[in-house]
Amino acid sequence: MSYTRGYDPQTGEWNDSLQGEFLWSSVNVSEAVPDVMTPVTWSLWQIFHHDANSIRVPGGYAFCGNIYGRPYLNLSLMASLYRALGKDMREELHGDLIASAPTDLDVPIMHFSPLAVLWTVVPGMLQAQRYASGDLQRIPRFVAETPDWCRDLQTKIHDADSGQTLLILWRDAIRPTFVHASRLLRGVTMLFSDPATGLHRELDRLAG
Repeated sequence: MSYTRGYDPQTGEWNDSLQGEFLWSSVNVSEAVPDVMTPVTWSLWQIFHHDANSIRVPGGYAFCGNIYGRPYLNLSLMASLYRALGKDMREELHGDLIASAPTDLDVPIMHFSPLAVLWTVVPGMLQAQRYASGDLQRIPRFVAETPDWCRDLQTKIHDADSGQTLLILWRDAIRPTFVHASRLLRGVTMLFSDPATGLHRELDRLAG
């Protein structure tokens, strides 16, 4: 991932709010990362949200951003994608991310054409659903094999005699496994998100 405005390589400061007029929220991410991220954490966070995410959007915007070391979700992007398809984000899968905001909140919108959204987003959504459908079967094997993989990797890291060796381990072993683990997590989360959203709506209806 590359940012032309949010990251200043001279100072190391990262502020994705400079990318445009967007509504950012830490709902559902501050619980996972409650403190300022280290550079390694942010690198892994980007892999999880970008490389392990098959969904792409028009313009290459990122779903998750970094504002002075803390992760935020781009609610403007999500709301804009739903609006382009004639839907309200509050009533859809990601509605819980904005549910606590005032109903009259003016959310900055990016104007995507319905065709652009369908052409760019839908293929990735279908691919993500295919991943999710098989993830429950893949997880037991992954859980069973990962401890031995970790022990073997620790030995290789300990025996590494150069930075180049460590770089090769990252490229050929650690990164691919992390991407795979992230896809498994994303897939399983997707399977449970829809029922949870439906329950949330039903409870809202019953509570009035």
